Amino acid sequence: FYTLPFSKRIRAAYLDGLARENDWKTIYRYQLTEPRGETYRCYYYYSQLKHGDKAAAFAGAEKLWLSGKSVVSACDDLFDAWEKAGNRTDDKILDRMVLAYEARQGRMVTYLKKLPDDKKAKAEAEQIAKLYQNPDGTGKFAKRSYVTPRTRKSPWHGYRKLVRTDNEEAVKQLDLVVSGQKLTSDQRQHTDESTALTPHTN
Repeated sequence: FYTLPFSKRIRAAYLDGLARENDWKTIYRYQLTEPRGETYRCYYYYSQLKHGDKAAAFAGAEKLWLSGKSVVSACDDLFDAWEKAGNRTDDKILDRMVLAYEARQGRMVTYLKKLPDDKKAKAEAEQIAKLYQNPDGTGKFAKRSYVTPRTRKSPWHGYRKLVRTDNEEAVKQLDLVVSGQKLTSDQRQHTDESTALTPHTN
């Protein structure tokens, strides 16, 4: 706690103890700024939720949830409340899928694929998961997907994966990726450099 003369080690242990005892009032009273460490950020935002500051708590929950990797279980209650309030939208699920793709977290991609409700979102989730498993479809994905910030990221990650596994095939699909998602000249140059820097595989 920044308002108490504790070392970081003692402060963390004290905060763990307060959370075990569900003493969110004390956490809320003394933890005045967002702490470091995922677990303690979960405690911090959950204490805000318990004391009625839903806007701040849910904003923090969203930041924590939008991770390409699994989040600590200390956030479970916070995430449950955030989700029940209708904040886990299909768009956020798809955004997290792309983050998981970037982090090369295949199990997370597969898990998130099951969560969207809307038919269109379900189809996009299936496409992202399929692209993760089979980057050979990168060019087709780029060509048939509407251009959005998210759809630009998915084929980009797919293309990078394809470059690592089959550079020659990646070269063949480069124009589809660039034209399909209307990449800027800077993005095109970055893609070209990524292809050139990766050794060819046989």
